[in-house]
Amino acid sequence: MNTTLSLTESILFLKKLVLTQTSSYNYTGINVCLDIIKKEFMLFDAKATLIKSDSNNNNIPIALKLTKNAEADTKWLFNIHVDTVFDQQSSFNDFTINEDHTQATGPGVIDAKGGIVIIRNTIKLLESAPFSKDIGWTVLITTDEEIGSLESKSIIEREARRHDYAFVFEPPLDSGNLIKERPSSSNILFTAIGKAGHAGRDYKEAKNAITGLIALINTLPPLTSPTHTINLGTIQGGTRENIIAESASCSLNARFMIDSELKDFIKQCEEQATLIQEKTGIILSVDVQSFRPSKPSTPKSSHLYSMLDKAAKEANITLSYENSFGVCDGNFIAHQGTPVIDTMGAKGFGMHTKNETIYLDSLITQSQLAFGTIKHLYEHQQHAQ
Repeated sequence: MNTTLSLTESILFLKKLVLTQTSSYNYTGINVCLDIIKKEFMLFDAKATLIKSDSNNNNIPIALKLTKNAEADTKWLFNIHVDTVFDQQSSFNDFTINEDHTQATGPGVIDAKGGIVIIRNTIKLLESAPFSKDIGWTVLITTDEEIGSLESKSIIEREARRHDYAFVFEPPLDSGNLIKERPSSSNILFTAIGKAGHAGRDYKEAKNAITGLIALINTLPPLTSPTHTINLGTIQGGTRENIIAESASCSLNARFMIDSELKDFIKQCEEQATLIQEKTGIILSVDVQSFRPSKPSTPKSSHLYSMLDKAAKEANITLSYENSFGVCDGNFIAHQGTPVIDTMGAKGFGMHTKNETIYLDSLITQSQLAFGTIKHLYEHQQHAQ
């Protein structure tokens, strides 16, 4: 295996990315960061395309696509996002390395700018391999993952269909374990519309929307189980104590390991809303605002994970796996039938907190694992011919 990767150079690239602020709505910062990434990957003679939003504001970037050897027999998709959860006003805006240079802390170091460095390093290894001309690759850097991938979803799905295999460079779990299966996930809004009135005079004629909303919430199954989790995110309603509430709402997120069970859950919510409305006269609606399909194990994905295991054994790295209720853009890729490993990014801990920290050596080891997986899969395919 090519071992010319430089940790020092990788850290410098990471620092440059982290110090460029890229919260999901900071389009200026995102454009600057995408330009940094584009210049880095153009060293591989890739074809670059900046995909803009379909909205009227054409300054909104949705994805940077970099492609090489698009006509190769085997094509890999490398996907990750550049946006972070830290807004422009956040006090968490520096890149700090600890005394022994083993860890660094900063916004997005593992979620997911470390993943961008690992993609670059993986391609550096791939481009120096003797079989590089037989492998086509696309790097897809999206900009809206942290706000639901609403515009990038269709782009990710389209690219997944064009590729044979995929890596998503989200970080492994804090334990270092990689994720195999992920649930389907949906953001759902319950809305109740009643009839306002004076709390003392109109209590017979008015209809309190909050009571209808509570009645619907009370029909939900247990909020957590081995197969699902339901989170009540926000509840709003009413204006003041002596006015009967005319409207109320609850936003929730539901995650089920099996797609059909999430769809059944949504159907049950709709049926219960109808029953409560008929009984109380309070108008209830169930609005599905997003739906992300599950990522189950398949024979193709299991084969890909077996190639990763071979690469880990060759590198004397011990890997462990588990399932997770977390979701990512790997769900969209898997739903297209493309086998994907979606925790190939930087190792560390504290993502989405002001203690987000990377283990710096993972910038090299994860790159070697990704390249090793590609190499073993290529060798397996050659042997099978």
